[in-house]
Amino acid sequence: MPRTRTRWSTALAAVAALGIGAAALVGGAAPAAQAAPGDIDPDRIGTLTVHVLTQPTPPTGVPGDGSELPALPEGSFPVKGVTFEFERVTEIGGVPVDLTTDAGWAMVQPYLDDPAALAAASPTLVPVWRGTTGGDGPAAGTVTLRALRVGLYLVQQVEKPASMTSDVQPFLVTAPMPTQQPGVFNYDIHAYPKAIAPGVVKTVDDGAAHALGDLVKWTITGNVPHVTPAPHQYEVLDILPSGLVYADDPAPTVTIRPTAGPPIELSAPGDFTIEPSPTSVWMRMEQPGLDALRTAGDGAQVDFTLATRVASVPTRGELANNAALWLNDEHLNASTTRTYWGSARVNKMIEGGDPAEQADRLAGAGFQVFESEGAARDAVAQVEAGLPVTGALEFAEGSGVSEDGKTFVTSDQGADHGFAVIRGLKSSPAGVKYWLVETSAPAGYVASGEPIEITVHPGRNPSGAGSIVSIENRQREAGALPVLGGAGGITIGAAGAILIAGGVLFAVFGRRTKTAAAV
Repeated sequence: MPRTRTRWSTALAAVAALGIGAAALVGGAAPAAQAAPGDIDPDRIGTLTVHVLTQPTPPTGVPGDGSELPALPEGSFPVKGVTFEFERVTEIGGVPVDLTTDAGWAMVQPYLDDPAALAAASPTLVPVWRGTTGGDGPAAGTVTLRALRVGLYLVQQVEKPASMTSDVQPFLVTAPMPTQQPGVFNYDIHAYPKAIAPGVVKTVDDGAAHALGDLVKWTITGNVPHVTPAPHQYEVLDILPSGLVYADDPAPTVTIRPTAGPPIELSAPGDFTIEPSPTSVWMRMEQPGLDALRTAGDGAQVDFTLATRVASVPTRGELANNAALWLNDEHLNASTTRTYWGSARVNKMIEGGDPAEQADRLAGAGFQVFESEGAARDAVAQVEAGLPVTGALEFAEGSGVSEDGKTFVTSDQGADHGFAVIRGLKSSPAGVKYWLVETSAPAGYVASGEPIEITVHPGRNPSGAGSIVSIENRQREAGALPVLGGAGGITIGAAGAILIAGGVLFAVFGRRTKTAAAV
């Protein structure tokens, strides 16, 4: 049942005292009085997503219309375990709140500008929902109200984790929210209130990785909001999924980034120690490192970076890496971070053949893989000129590559014939393109003279459009052989006639010589 509530007036007054308007918590909304009520759809159902971050309001330049940020602001951390109550403000001072009219917008505008004033206006609040921030990946630290009808809403924090040393101040939200574009309203709203709490995020750097065996780097960043009392524990556990192996070259690094001043690079084994195993990597900060962390001051962040190699491709092609942080006996889990890998298949067949027919496929063709079409075309020119091919990707054992680490040769594999599987190419959910170059043709055939585009999708076995290609080879042309009655026959006949004539002349002149001698 609707009821009038005033228990939050003190909190709203605190908001006003801090100079933080409700709109600022959603990125600094455009003045609601500029709305065009005639464009609002009263039946539209929207959403309100609250992102609790350790970062203040989003950086300057973010649209102030409740839009979702494309990525977390640099240095921010999602905070899980914060519970919010969502209430709809149905009346203010006994007057219904109707945002489908200009009068309704005019009535709520003063309270958007000064949230503390709402408490004295005897608002009627209707509880709508209560939810807690959680989630994983991009949704970490979020809670979403999905049945958001047109109206005015009050959002209040009711619970928080013990490690969170600040409260999220209550704020008001209009649904929809005006945007910077005239006549355009946002019905799916994202709010970014700040919090002060420890946190941990994990990021992946696989930009330089393309082939099985390449390095993939991971960074686990912890947020240390307070260094009083002095930190006595900072440990990180990185859990390696099947398919990733720890690489000790390059060596792991630990960097402390104070809120002011230069970064502090720690050294091993004095400041921290590393304990790798086949399934995990432990990083433990030792006392000298903890002292450096205390010196860095409140709000310092710690980056722990390690390297792994891709050793195999899992069935679904997704290598999901998890990590956890222990900060002064508090256990925090980072969001799962992923890198995607897949495979491709090339069938080699005779010109005009059917790739489904075993008899039409050819063994003995060699292919190399290139990251770009330009590099592949350079390789084609090298093949045609008889030069060594350069620029191909290099693969580790387990990919199906030949001994040179670059060439995949079509062969007979079980009951199948004339194909090669390239296992272990970096992919993405949308697919990643590569180019093949035929560097050697089967005996008696001519190599293809064009790069072949493939698209690699996540998965151990080739799947998805463009991941299986069939390439034709034409046979080499045979040299001309002598043919009876042809030019070869005439030549032989002429040569024979000359030999016969020579023999006759030799016989005649030889007889005359003998006769003259006898006389």
